[in-house]
Amino acid sequence: VTAKTAFLFILPQYNVSVPTADGELVQYHYGLKDLVTILFYIFIAIILHAVVQEYALDLTPAFSFQVKFFYLCQLAYWLHALPELYFQKVRKEDIPRQLQCIALYLVHIAGAYLLNLTRLGLILLLLQYLAEFFFHMARLVYFTDENNEKLFNVWAVVFVVTKLFTLTLYILVIGFGLPRVENQALEPEKGNLFSFLFNHILFR
Repeated sequence: VTAKTAFLFILPQYNVSVPTADGELVQYHYGLKDLVTILFYIFIAIILHAVVQEYALDLTPAFSFQVKFFYLCQLAYWLHALPELYFQKVRKEDIPRQLQCIALYLVHIAGAYLLNLTRLGLILLLLQYLAEFFFHMARLVYFTDENNEKLFNVWAVVFVVTKLFTLTLYILVIGFGLPRVENQALEPEKGNLFSFLFNHILFR
């Protein structure tokens, strides 16, 4: 009974199976039960927005030692990857792809560090590294047993979920949060020089 009630809140209702030459095609129409689903996702959006507001937007430029050290280590790691391309004798055709990956990490990590978006950066890095962790674990398992590809399915799901969370955070933080602090005063002693310069609609 509870499962049926839960599905009413979570899943779209009024599905109709239409037979086709290849099998069945599921299509939907609308009805009053859609209001229950909409209500549920309103609460989800409110909770996500509150979490983002608390942990990503309400920033203070004085971050803790652990956070500062983490960002410095991240920047050092991705900068060290540049000379490593030479020392590891990476093939010439692979170098542009590797350089693009390194540059993207450096730009985003340095951007979060300099623009006082360290909490948002931590969340996004956690999501990115979580997806990468499952990918590398899947590869390790595949190298030991080429018939075992189950972890790649897990990675595919984790990858999609993390990208959806990333997109949601982008919309909430960049789309709704930053415009609300657009007229903040310039206070270089508090470390908001970069965020003051770049928190305008063109840069966002």
